[in-house]
Amino acid sequence: QGSSSDYTLASLCDIREWIANNFVPAKLVLTIHDAVYIEAHKSVVVEVMTEVPRIMTSHFSYGVPLRVDASWGKTLGSLKPWTGAEDFNKVVGI
Repeated sequence: QGSSSDYTLASLCDIREWIANNFVPAKLVLTIHDAVYIEAHKSVVVEVMTEVPRIMTSHFSYGVPLRVDASWGKTLGSLKPWTGAEDFNKVVGI
């Protein structure tokens, strides 16, 4: 977890910059070890769930593939694996 935590911390500035520069209605809430928790308006969840993993896997890693597991939910206790926009839109009714 040590290296993944380092990559996560390196991603925080880039994620915050992306949110601010693109006026995304979202905010960084919490980091735990190698996880980033973001609150986002439901209108941008799909965009956030696409862009944040892209940012997190964009760092130089000496050829070692970086992988991001993304989850979503209304609370930390209700997180479920991200399976794509279609499932999210069905559940949320967008």
